[in-house]
Amino acid sequence: MIRAALALLALLAGVAGAAAADRLVIAVSAERVQITSTYTGDDIVVFGTIERDDPMTAGKRPEDIVVVVRGPRGQYVTRHKSRILGIWVNTDSRYFVDTPSYFAIHSNRPVDQIADLETRRLHQISFDGLILKRPGGRVEAMLPDTFVASFIRLKVAENFYQEKPEAVTLPSPNLFRASVSIPAEAAVGAYGVDVYLFSRGVLLAQQSTHFEVTKTGFEQLTASASRDRPALYGFVVVCLALITGWLASVIFRRD
Repeated sequence: MIRAALALLALLAGVAGAAAADRLVIAVSAERVQITSTYTGDDIVVFGTIERDDPMTAGKRPEDIVVVVRGPRGQYVTRHKSRILGIWVNTDSRYFVDTPSYFAIHSNRPVDQIADLETRRLHQISFDGLILKRPGGRVEAMLPDTFVASFIRLKVAENFYQEKPEAVTLPSPNLFRASVSIPAEAAVGAYGVDVYLFSRGVLLAQQSTHFEVTKTGFEQLTASASRDRPALYGFVVVCLALITGWLASVIFRRD
């Protein structure tokens, strides 16, 4: 009887030990980024701590942090141009739906050294592992599709897609931080932040948070009017255009 009870206790202790796991506690420096007429971009700092199931492992095993920020999703199109009779024209196109308008990958070292391609595709934490959706539910990986590669290349050139392999710093074995750049033309809406903790290619923990990008002042008034009262907005725009044209003709009139 005593042996059976001891065996049961050992089994329960083993289950509890297996259930215990490392945990991430994360936060962002600002929960809201406000776009005004003078907005030229901003930085959001993602920081946090690693709470381990065994504190004795701190600093004794290789660990990697990957911070991924995804902006509001939308539909985008990539067009292929060909030269016909000396004129460049659009000859093909590819539409992508439910696609992040902003996609930033920050890590303490190159992501392809942190996790294999299958893991990167599973969690969408690298450009080469990014999977874009097409209308009808069809999905396509980046390589070797030239349309996906071109789409990402254009987004990178506009600073909407970022991959920075040394942007995450670890001041101590339990702390990490990353500064994420939000461009001036960032889309308005919710931005999801996902942080992943890896060790030797194995995902140990994951945590998520978010922040908002909003418009304020005259920009917000204009955006709200165009969305909520399109007829009135159109009428005001036409009137302003007529008034501006009349003033220009008066100012630059030659008698």
